[in-house]
Amino acid sequence: MTATCTRPCRPDRRRPGAQVDWAATLVREREQQEEREQQAQQTIMPAPRMKVGVVKETATKMVAIVPKSVPQLRRMGFEVVVETSAGESAGFSDSDYMLWGAQVASKQHTIQQADIIAKV
Repeated sequence: MTATCTRPCRPDRRRPGAQVDWAATLVREREQQEEREQQAQQTIMPAPRMKVGVVKETATKMVAIVPKSVPQLRRMGFEVVVETSAGESAGFSDSDYMLWGAQVASKQHTIQQADIIAKV
């Protein structure tokens, strides 16, 4: 019979012969991450004062604003409008931006509506 670690342990701190259920640990970490994301989305946001536009970069595979920074901008009072496929080259889909609270629009609409344009 072997002892099982009940929480993630560094290999050098485990008891000899202890087994770690890494699958359960990964599931638990993913659930905690999803819970943090839901809490971030449920945070009360102030009325937007300005709109920040994010347009697609042509010379680089980067994007000016990543999806996870959208809630922080919204808490500061900004509304974020992202051009369609602006984050694709950096590995972010339009649904990622919408999930975090940004609007996705055409390039023309993004430029017309934004008070500030963010570019790399």
